[in-house]
Amino acid sequence: MHNADPNLDATAFDDYGDSMDLESTRFNVTVTPQNVETVAPPEDLDSTVALFAAGSDDHVVGELPTCQREKYSDYNDSMISFLQIESQSATATNLELYAEKKKLEEELATVTQENRAHKRDLAEFEQQLAAGKTTYIKLVEAMQEKDEAHAQELRVAREETDALVEQARLATNLELYAEKKKLEEELATVTQENRAHKRDLAEFEHQLAAGKTTYIKLVEAMQEKDEAHAQELRVAREESAATLERAQLDAASAREDSVKLQELLTTLPHLQAQLDTLKSTNQNLIEAAKAMEAAHAEELRVAREKTDALREQALLDVASIREECLKVNSEYENLSKSAEANVAKCEKVTAELEALREQHEMSLKQAELVIGQLNDQLREKDAEIQHRAAALKQQLKTAEESNAELEQRLIEQAASTEQEIEALRQKHDLTIKHAEYSIGQLQDELRQKNATPEPGAALQQQLMAVEAQNTELKQQLADQKAELAAANEEVERLGSALDEVDDIEAKLLKEIGELRQQLGGSKETQHSSPGLLAVLKDRIQALSPLRTSPVHSPIEHGNEQPRTPIANKTMGTMEMTKLNTPARNTAGSPSQPKQECTQQ
Repeated sequence: MHNADPNLDATAFDDYGDSMDLESTRFNVTVTPQNVETVAPPEDLDSTVALFAAGSDDHVVGELPTCQREKYSDYNDSMISFLQIESQSATATNLELYAEKKKLEEELATVTQENRAHKRDLAEFEQQLAAGKTTYIKLVEAMQEKDEAHAQELRVAREETDALVEQARLATNLELYAEKKKLEEELATVTQENRAHKRDLAEFEHQLAAGKTTYIKLVEAMQEKDEAHAQELRVAREESAATLERAQLDAASAREDSVKLQELLTTLPHLQAQLDTLKSTNQNLIEAAKAMEAAHAEELRVAREKTDALREQALLDVASIREECLKVNSEYENLSKSAEANVAKCEKVTAELEALREQHEMSLKQAELVIGQLNDQLREKDAEIQHRAAALKQQLKTAEESNAELEQRLIEQAASTEQEIEALRQKHDLTIKHAEYSIGQLQDELRQKNATPEPGAALQQQLMAVEAQNTELKQQLADQKAELAAANEEVERLGSALDEVDDIEAKLLKEIGELRQQLGGSKETQHSSPGLLAVLKDRIQALSPLRTSPVHSPIEHGNEQPRTPIANKTMGTMEMTKLNTPARNTAGSPSQPKQECTQQ
């Protein structure tokens, strides 16, 4: 017979289970009715009592047979085995729950570490972005300061240029004109530097916009990943909490059943002690009866009376014992039923745990599939965005090349047109100077001839010759006007071509802005410096005095005095100054009165 500990409980294995290796002790114990050997109490108790009451020599009164003692021992062993199996099942369930809890804690720690790493990366990227933003702000401020300095220099240069032009108009000094040209070249150099700085600024803005787009994508990906991890953790915590609650309820019911069984087991040794006491008492009585029967036969009747009394007492004791045995049997049946219910409950809990484990595995597989699909979609989107970005970059490059070619062609055409206009202007100036010089000579001759009287016929011939020369000069002036009109038409044609080019440039800039918006870049500032086409347009508009300035002819205007060569030189210098003045909007400037140099 096994000596079972009466204080055996399922909680006795908790401390031991905590110290065991979780991986080596993970096993499933399923308790079924076949695992528990059911040993019924002895059924021939009545025969034993009858033999005890008969007082036969073959059977000692109060002593149970060996088979019955073995049955009681097997019954006790089976109950101890059942308790041990129940305790092992509860311990295994606790170990599984503890292992699941440890696993969830490890996953939570891993996710927390990943989240912290992501947050550190995000903080570093934000620091880099802040540093880049600070650098960008400093660069913008430096560019603004430099632009302000350039603007100040331009204002000073323009003021100096205006002063020099005024001095040139007043003093007709060619050195001031040369200095003005030098200042214009410096102004053009400064303008080119300003454009280069603005191009660098635009490239930096584009790079900053690309970095900002990458940062936004990274933050969105990290937020989606954190939300997915948080959702998985919430689902796992809820499942673990439900499983833990059910296991705790089952463990509490199992502990109550085990306590009841232990109480019954504690009553069994007490009953056995009573039986042993009765056995010893009966043995003493039998020995006393034999001694009294051997010693004195007369006392046999008294002994038999005593024996009858003892028999009656024994019958009463046996009846009480029978009642206790019936109680034990009923309790045993109740315990068997409760054990079967516990077995069914354990099977149900095991099935639920298996279902939960399968459900958890299925959810993990589904989550992996969803994550894989999301990763595939993200890769496809990334490839599509890269492809579109490459196509847009190629379109932008093509547009920039076409714009550069168009600007180069316009520059060459404007240069050739300006050279032609300059040649026509010089030719016109030379013709006017020659005509004025010839007219001056003729007028001098006329004055001399008017001073010395000549015959009327000769004077008439000279007048006719002068009129013929005047007619020839008028024809030359008409030809010069026609050439100037053709030059003006060419200028107008170039102006219309530049307007078309401006429209094309506006369309290209609009398309470039849309492409940059699609690429996530920043829009171009609308208040940027005028481009090369605007400068060309302004320069061609500066040539507009050719279309509006009238050609003064001393012959057509009889009331005007002819200009001297000095006056012609002065007016030619003023016209050259007006034509070579840099592109400047003179629409709002106050009109200056024309200063005509007349012959003193």
